[in-house]
Amino acid sequence: MSIWEINYLYEQYTVEKIMSHDVITIKADDKVVNAAKLMLEHKVSGLPVINNEGVLVGMITESDIFRMVVKNSEVASATD
Repeated sequence: MSIWEINYLYEQYTVEKIMSHDVITIKADDKVVNAAKLMLEHKVSGLPVINNEGVLVGMITESDIFRMVVKNSEVASATD
């Protein structure tokens, strides 16, 4: 296929056609370690975060967890 044909095909897809439907979520009041365990277990890099009513309130990603670890290690180093 030519690059033009490939681009045409990509333009035909909608998010709905390629998105995951059985989504693994985590509640906003869950522990960060539980989010990390779920991500490792299911080999995903992020999770939708829902509130107690099941409404999407955000996303947590590997980068969020790394950022927290680094920030906490900097705080711990400053107090040593």
